[in-house]
Amino acid sequence: MKHLRVLFLLVPALWSCSEAPRNAESAPEAPSTGSSIAGADSGSVDYVGLRYGSLPSGLEELGGSLLDFVDEPEYALVLVAAGSRQMLWLNRFTHRDDEGKAHWDVRAVLQLPALRGDELLSYGGFCQLDGEHDAEVVAIVQAEDAASFTTVRRAWRANRSLERFEEMPTSGVACVNEGYDAF
Repeated sequence: MKHLRVLFLLVPALWSCSEAPRNAESAPEAPSTGSSIAGADSGSVDYVGLRYGSLPSGLEELGGSLLDFVDEPEYALVLVAAGSRQMLWLNRFTHRDDEGKAHWDVRAVLQLPALRGDELLSYGGFCQLDGEHDAEVVAIVQAEDAASFTTVRRAWRANRSLERFEEMPTSGVACVNEGYDAF
């Protein structure tokens, strides 16, 4: 039964790739904090604590990924746009409604800095720390023609146990280049 549950979660959970689209109009770079809203500016809405099945009006989901498939509680990273700003949400699964739609509780919000023209946001289990897979690592990487992105401008940990984003050193962080050698 555990394997069926994993398959049930796997199919709807991987709703997009882990590399975020470039957006030169994203929020300006701001220092990260240990609070639930990292890098937030004073004019941003506090989405922490929002419970939803569908995003509120004015927000657009750009992608997302489960952090794991069998642990409980289940967590996901969701890339959300609010106008020209992009955020990464750390969500905790709450339940499925009568139609089977997943419902989530926003536990932490990372206001993303603007990506430069040659940069990507990598998340959703595609990053490693010191050669070891680490699903909690989120990084802004420089695009390069290699199997892994090793030039990392900024990195964060989506800390599930503390339910917050924590800025971390970029040393030892590398992320898989999903498109390398694909064509």
